[in-house]
Amino acid sequence: MELIYIWINEYRTFKDNEINLSNKFIVKYIQESNSILIRENTDYFKLYPKHILNISALLGKNSTGKSNLIDLMGMRINDRNNLNEEFEIVYKAKMPGQLGYLMPDDIVEEKKKARYFFLYYLGKDEDGLDKFCIEGNDIDSYLDLFSNKERINTQKEHNPINYWREKYWFAFVCTYYDEKLIYKYNVQEDGGFDSEQKKYNLTTKDKVVIISFREKYKQKNYYNHSSFKSEDDYRISIPRRIAHFDTKYLYKKIEFLIDQMKKKNKELYTNSSYNLSIKFAESPKRKDIGIYDLDDINKGLSDNEKAVCKILSSFCFFFTSSVFPNEEKGTEKKRVYFANINKVVTNIKPKGKTYKNIKTYYWDVLKYIVNAFFKEDQEDNKEQDINHFFNTYKNLEKVLEKFFINLKNRPKIKMVEDNIYLTIDKYSNKKLISELIRATIDEKIDSDLVGTYSVFLNFFDYSIEFLSDGELAFLGMMASIDEQISLLTQLENSVQKKEKYILLFDEPESRMHPELARIFMKTMIDFLSQYKDKTFQIILASHSPFLVSDIPKTNIITLTKEEGTLSILRPCELDTFGQNIHSLLKDAFFMNFTMGEYARDKVEKVKKFLDGKLENADYDGEMTIQEAEKTIDLIGERVLKTALQGKLKKIKNHYCTQELKETINKYDNLSPDEKKGLIEYIIISQKGGDQR
Repeated sequence: MELIYIWINEYRTFKDNEINLSNKFIVKYIQESNSILIRENTDYFKLYPKHILNISALLGKNSTGKSNLIDLMGMRINDRNNLNEEFEIVYKAKMPGQLGYLMPDDIVEEKKKARYFFLYYLGKDEDGLDKFCIEGNDIDSYLDLFSNKERINTQKEHNPINYWREKYWFAFVCTYYDEKLIYKYNVQEDGGFDSEQKKYNLTTKDKVVIISFREKYKQKNYYNHSSFKSEDDYRISIPRRIAHFDTKYLYKKIEFLIDQMKKKNKELYTNSSYNLSIKFAESPKRKDIGIYDLDDINKGLSDNEKAVCKILSSFCFFFTSSVFPNEEKGTEKKRVYFANINKVVTNIKPKGKTYKNIKTYYWDVLKYIVNAFFKEDQEDNKEQDINHFFNTYKNLEKVLEKFFINLKNRPKIKMVEDNIYLTIDKYSNKKLISELIRATIDEKIDSDLVGTYSVFLNFFDYSIEFLSDGELAFLGMMASIDEQISLLTQLENSVQKKEKYILLFDEPESRMHPELARIFMKTMIDFLSQYKDKTFQIILASHSPFLVSDIPKTNIITLTKEEGTLSILRPCELDTFGQNIHSLLKDAFFMNFTMGEYARDKVEKVKKFLDGKLENADYDGEMTIQEAEKTIDLIGERVLKTALQGKLKKIKNHYCTQELKETINKYDNLSPDEKKGLIEYIIISQKGGDQR
């Protein structure tokens, strides 16, 4: 699937705009006749590898509307009208004392504030015809686009197209002939269960997804917690996901880091090793909870056994401190209840001071407290919740034992106070390290993904040492992409097996060093090649010349704002692909000047001062000759520096000539004896090395 065209009647800062996003087809929507021209581009040339369908850029300065277009393409359907931004129903005002709900007869007006549609290319159908998908928000505006519009109906008897009106959304698979689309079916209707092959045929909807990656979501009113769920939205639309640039999963970051460290001639991640620090919370030991402190019972343990027991005991104190009420908190009934539990806990004793005895002691304590804690729970699934707790804790115990005790060739790992330090290098075992991370840091994310509670909550935290901010941001972005593709859109308990992706990025270069931005597209293309049998279309909003140097001008839309608040879309006129970055920077579209504004202002003042002096020797500017000379010495741009030095030299020569004339006039006015004495003084001074 490839998004090839967008028509916007009106949306936020856009009005009557079209966007062609593919070189395969030339598309033109004709408003007057409500028809559409679609023809293949005979000059089409595939620039990118097989797995990359296309790369396009929305190019503009800040506040020109780039993020609005990313929202238009990527916002989930149920977020689009949160503030009646696209559609509003105005009802009659209720009469004083009127009860009951407002009914359809009470509608005064239906305000359509946004109207647009998208056109996707889906490939060839079984008859060899080009197959498209069209989706948009207002069916009434675009119904005449279909030559067989009478077929667009719903299950609602006697109410043709009312379903699409109520949803203010439609998405149809169709073919094309003679400036009209031919409706085939809705996007969710081309699959179904095949009784002969006994398998589920995936629908268009199941196979495709649009993922919008953003650094921040400023429009708080448009997005909510459900916006970020890893599940398809309305069944009548092309699925959309919202994702942050930074991944949720730490193990994805570390796997990507190890892969990058193995590369030769790399520009990033050049350290021989990095430190992953997994910090665990050491809860204060409460005297009112009768649990043995590890320091009192660990005398006979090895250092590695102590490390495991320290983490397990710390969590035991962490959990009990979180569920036992303090003296100031909780009801009297709860305090009495937990006091009774504490009496039992106090009577649980270690059966010895071996590693096995101590490990078993903390397990027995937790087991009793957890069972007692969930006993108060009135939920039907409390047995399931208890088992989840025990399984998660036992998995942590098993993984810690593997790392600290059982493995002969274990990774470079050590415990320092309340931190687990793990050395990450190109020889690190990704699978093994991921196992430790998922048992600790990522347990919270995994639990949320399967819809259950987190056992460890904020007990674990982490940091990666020796990474720059730019490297860390780049790491998080690539790991976030992998998280979406390999995990969140490939859930094992779902029939969804996404094959075609449209990836949207809003200013991905915002936290990148220029070199990172320069290699971003190549790194992205190479990174996506690992996903076999999947294709990707990349659309990014940017104002960076470093990114557009990898994109031909035919794939770039420029955005400006002139005279008012409407955004203006134009084809790109710059020859961007393979262009020198400096040449791009010199274009006024990117920058008005290629020099820092303070430096430019300072240089302008120097030039103004020098020009003034050249025109009039008595010109009194804002600086002295010495200040101008010092400033010129600092300038790095050679042509500019040479030009200003030339002006300065002319001024200095003028002053030297004036001084010489004045000296000659003074000499002429001396008496013969004074002239003779002056000459003798000069000769003696020169012989003595005095240069005055």
